[in-house]
Amino acid sequence: MTWRIGLLLVLLLVLTSAGSWMVGRQVGLADGRAICAEAQTDAYRDVLDESTAQLKKVQDTSNSIFQRLAQRDDRDQQTTRELRHALAETAADRAACRFPADVMQQLETARQRAAKATTSGLGSAVPDPGGGD
Repeated sequence: MTWRIGLLLVLLLVLTSAGSWMVGRQVGLADGRAICAEAQTDAYRDVLDESTAQLKKVQDTSNSIFQRLAQRDDRDQQTTRELRHALAETAADRAACRFPADVMQQLETARQRAAKATTSGLGSAVPDPGGGD
């Protein structure tokens, strides 16, 4: 009977050790999974923070572009009003084909420069509009 008790104690010790090992293994795996999940969460949080910063930068740039477009539209409208006013003042002269002499000279000079640029090809420079060939 003594050897049976000894065998029973050895068997109980082996089972207890195996059970403890299994429990320890499961706890270790759970801890490893938790650490991995925490690292992934931190990485996702960093990506979200970076994305938020980039979106703010894009929004600021977009707002700046819209402001510049609005300013450009205001300037374009002002220019259009000024041109309409200037054209309205000279409408009668244009209808009667009366132009100042220097305008006709400038048109002729521009025509000559365009003809020269066309016939001399793309390899040469176009003369400056100031009249100097």
